[in-house]
Amino acid sequence: MAREIAVLKRMGVEIITNAVVGKLISVDELMQDFDACFIGTGAGLPKFMGIEGEHLAGVYSPTSF
Repeated sequence: MAREIAVLKRMGVEIITNAVVGKLISVDELMQDFDACFIGTGAGLPKFMGIEGEHLAGVYSPTSF
C-alpha cells in the first residue's frame, strides 16, 4: 500500500488523515482549496442486535470480522 500512496503523492494528491469533516473542516472549505475531494469514512462502530450470547468468545462484530 505504501507504494500506491507514494505514486498518488507524486501525482500531486494531498492525503489528509484523521480529520473530522463537518467538525474540524467543512466540505465547502475543502472544495475551496481542492479541485476534487474523496472522503473515506472507514468502518463505523459495530451495532449489536441485543441477542443472548452476542458477546461470548468467538462471536465477532462485522467490523472485527
